[in-house]
Amino acid sequence: MQPTPESRRRKDATGNLLLNRVMRLVRAGRPYLAADKPFYVRMDRACGGDFAQLWFLTRGCTWDHGGACTMCNYGHARSVPEDSMVESVRQGLERVPRGVDELYVSPSGSLLDPVEVPHRARRLIYELVASFPCSKFSLETRAETVTPEAVDELVAAMGARRVAVGMGLESSSPWILRFCINKKGHPTNFEAASQLLRGRGVGVYANVSLGPAFLTTSEAIDDACQTVQWALNHGADMALVFPMHVKGHTLLAWLHQRGLYRPPSLWSLVEVLARIEPEFLPRVTISWYRNDYGDGPQVVVSPSTCPRCRPRVLESLDRFRENPTSSAVAHLVAQECECKDAWRTEMEEAPERALPERVLDQYEQLARAFNLMDWWSARDEEIRAEVLGLDAPHVRPADWQAPPAQWTRDRHTLAH
Repeated sequence: MQPTPESRRRKDATGNLLLNRVMRLVRAGRPYLAADKPFYVRMDRACGGDFAQLWFLTRGCTWDHGGACTMCNYGHARSVPEDSMVESVRQGLERVPRGVDELYVSPSGSLLDPVEVPHRARRLIYELVASFPCSKFSLETRAETVTPEAVDELVAAMGARRVAVGMGLESSSPWILRFCINKKGHPTNFEAASQLLRGRGVGVYANVSLGPAFLTTSEAIDDACQTVQWALNHGADMALVFPMHVKGHTLLAWLHQRGLYRPPSLWSLVEVLARIEPEFLPRVTISWYRNDYGDGPQVVVSPSTCPRCRPRVLESLDRFRENPTSSAVAHLVAQECECKDAWRTEMEEAPERALPERVLDQYEQLARAFNLMDWWSARDEEIRAEVLGLDAPHVRPADWQAPPAQWTRDRHTLAH
């Protein structure tokens, strides 16, 4: 029997039941974030302006507590009083230079989630931000927390100031969201929230993941490229590509420890940028491609290249983040190294079996490793039918070849 739209919505809201269980076990015993570090400020450059980021301590993302998101660990804390949240933002703003181009203020989860940030605390935080001199204010939240009431409150509090809201789209593939990332919801939730925000004059940022669990190098690149294009066509003003880091107490870390996952190469990030049509580049940026983002949950391993070329590749990525143009992409594409040759070989390798079949094998391994075989055996047939369903993606044909480096280099050079 085919699933109904209502049953699909319920499944999307619930998430992946196996990965929920596995992630709760992976996160078991995770230490609490230190209460004596209630905020973190980082200064950065992006799109030609000064960008200040201020995170403040809360109990943590609501979905994190339920086992969602196989790559995430922004930490969790014991109960944080509302007044402490507000005071953290007040103290953090004292460390931000006045007059920055963009000020980002958010918890490690969702600012518009009333479970994480109660309404009174959010209102007082808005008051602090509204009185701080900056050209633009941005925050992050999950799509389902974007309601008419929440958007009206935000717009009213900020007055004439430009405002943007970032949301974790991660992938435009419902299949990858559910079976690889375990992100609850559906891409259409992002689209609906974007329409609501843009209808009230609020900008929209889409966070795009590069390197989810279980995908090959080529599959991860394809998915990120498709997601960037989908986001820009479905309400996003800007797409932010995030190559995955391996953080402790995540499924990525568990897989990495067993040789089943590696973070994406920075060459994969370069390839994503190279495939974006030149006219869309001003609406694309990159983030978290370095491993120098201060305190917080320990990063086990980060996206990189070899030590010999890493400094110049990072410098070229910084150049793109500062000024996202075709010439910046052409400069990235022109970089060469022996490790890039090895990456090309890896990217061109076609897997012998389709992604859904490989994911099912990984699921059974996870069930065995986490003593969930009784649970798995009772649901094996149902899960297999869902994973192998009509919406399942397929691998490339064996004779597929990546676009040659000269093609992407010329494409952006000529466009410039």
